[in-house]
Amino acid sequence: MSREHRCALLAEAERAELIELADACIADGAQVRVLVGPEVGCVTAQVREPVLEQRFLLGDVLACRPRWSSRATAAGPCVSGGRPRGRAGRRGARRRGDRLIEDRDGRLDVREEALEWLGEQAGAGRIRLLGHYPSSPQEIEELCERGGSVAEFPTTTAAAKATREHGMPVVMGAPNVLRGHSHNGNASGRELVGRGLVTALASDYLPSGLLSAALLLAEDGPASLPEAVGLVTGGAADVAGLPDRDRLAPGLRADLVLAEPGRPWPVVAAVLRAAPGGDAA
Repeated sequence: MSREHRCALLAEAERAELIELADACIADGAQVRVLVGPEVGCVTAQVREPVLEQRFLLGDVLACRPRWSSRATAAGPCVSGGRPRGRAGRRGARRRGDRLIEDRDGRLDVREEALEWLGEQAGAGRIRLLGHYPSSPQEIEELCERGGSVAEFPTTTAAAKATREHGMPVVMGAPNVLRGHSHNGNASGRELVGRGLVTALASDYLPSGLLSAALLLAEDGPASLPEAVGLVTGGAADVAGLPDRDRLAPGLRADLVLAEPGRPWPVVAAVLRAAPGGDAA
């Protein structure tokens, strides 16, 4: 089990489950001695986006850091999300992780029931059902059968191609385009745009990246300027099921953005918002 998988399981665990996991880590007769009392305080959580390495504040969280030792492990801090230390700790954590996986698998019928209900809502036109991270043509087939209408961030070229063969939109992330590749080895947004397989870009975690990604695509050549801008305007509206806007055409509603290309970010000089009747104000 990978460290990321363990952290995901810990994040989903209830308080009682975490207490049980802690008990398992010090089981098998290990004698625990507290070296330093727990330190409790607030920690400011931040994330750093990988394009320009800018930091964003997420908020304050309560943190507790004890220091302990036992015969089975060396003394050391207990860090949330870290690797359990010592053979006894690893065995207990592994057993607990296995039980969490079994419990999740035992609730798959709830997942299927929820997806069936969502498919009914999508079929009735009440919602737009998107498939996130589809990786194969088979998953695209399953998405269609469930009533899905959009593939968001397909991880392979084959999945993106299958989506377009079904006449569905393909959404890729602007940060992927700005980097030139996926941060975790999935399909490259620029490459898929160059193959004509992308119909829209999403901001993902970087709202300011939409306009920059469109201009970069036009500058580097995978798309013309009108095609690239269409990925963040009309293409995005199609994904949301809003065909009445985001195109410069008679009878449609659209805002106008006056921008000047620049590195690393373009400069927006003005935004002219559409009036209720559809004309720019």
